[in-house]
Parts: sequence; structure tokens; C-alpha cells
Amino acid sequence: MGGSSGRSDFGLVDVYDAAADRWTPGPELEPRGTHGAVVYRGALHVFGGESQALGRNLATVLRLGADGWVNAPPMPTARNYARAVAVGDAVYVVGGSLEAGNSHGAVGSKVVERYQPVAR
Repeated sequence: MGGSSGRSDFGLVDVYDAAADRWTPGPELEPRGTHGAVVYRGALHVFGGESQALGRNLATVLRLGADGWVNAPPMPTARNYARAVAVGDAVYVVGGSLEAGNSHGAVGSKVVERYQPVAR
């Protein structure tokens, strides 16, 4: 889902069905690359990333719901290459680069933030 190449961002999503051994298109998300993702509370969540077009890191959190992607509460710290891990009833967004524009060469951060929105 999503991705970037050079100065371009993508929002394409492909869904793999293991039982049928095939890929199908999913609902596109706002273009971004180098984001973290995890399944949490039965929904796919995307955390942060980088916008090549805007030249900055993103703090946005997107959740895939029945009607497509919706905004969830943003992360306190915008970053790219952060990893999201579900632990218990929360998600921890770990590390990532605070530097936009040099994603592959930037030094990772020691930022760890807990994500747990209000119960639905």
C-alpha cells in the first residue's frame, strides 16, 4: 500500500487473498511512502510516512473502515520509516526518521509513542 519512487508518492493498495492465491485492488489511500502499518482492533491502520510532494514527514494516522480510509487521531511526532506494533490493546509506533527528504540515509530516532484511540 502506498509507496514512493523518486519525487513521486503513490496511494495504490493491493490486497492478497491467500486462499485464492491472487491479488486484487483495494481502496486507495492518500499518497505517501515509508509509513508503518498494523492491523489493530480488526482494522488496518497506517502511521505517518513521508510526502515527497510536500517535502515533509507526516503525523497522520489512517484507518481502513467499511467506507474506505478515514482519519484517526494523528501521532504527536511526524516521522517516516517508523514501525507500528500491536501490543495488548494499544499500538506502539517505534523509531523512524525525523528528517524528511533523506529517508534512506537519515538516522533513526528513539521516539516511541503509544496509540490507543477512544473505544468505538
